Amino acid sequence: MKKLLNTILLLALLLCYNSCIDSKYIYEKEAPIEEFVIVTTGEATDITSVSASISGYVEQLIIEEGTNVEIGIVYSSTDSIPDINNGITILSDSEAEGKYTVSLTGLSDNATYFYRSYVITDNNVYYGEVSSFTTKAIIVTTGAATDITSVSASISGSVENLVTKEGD
Repeated sequence: MKKLLNTILLLALLLCYNSCIDSKYIYEKEAPIEEFVIVTTGEATDITSVSASISGYVEQLIIEEGTNVEIGIVYSSTDSIPDINNGITILSDSEAEGKYTVSLTGLSDNATYFYRSYVITDNNVYYGEVSSFTTKAIIVTTGAATDITSVSASISGSVENLVTKEGD
């Protein structure tokens, strides 16, 4: 009888001990920790009627030998959440952590563009937050006619935000 009581007590202690251990904690401790790439979308700068510069920043980019990496900006004037499937991608020269900048050209004047940074590493795509900017409007102003005669007149006018070639 004493042997049976000792066995029951031992089983009860084992059950109590096992129920006190958090099995989730043990699993998480043994499971590998997965790190994610941090992608930050920067501001749009140098905005003209047809172009803009966009910056991005990449952190925790772990590149193993043989890993293909693509870093850039994706943008769209029609999709408010652009991605690599529905937007226009512009690659940066960077393939490492840190800040990068790309130039968007051939844009329409007075148009809103949505953009975000992205990183692709071997079939994984990481995005930064979506931002937007509006290109400058081309403004044409015509002045009043002066010095009017039967065969001539003087008319003045001005054009604002017109870019005739890159950098003007």
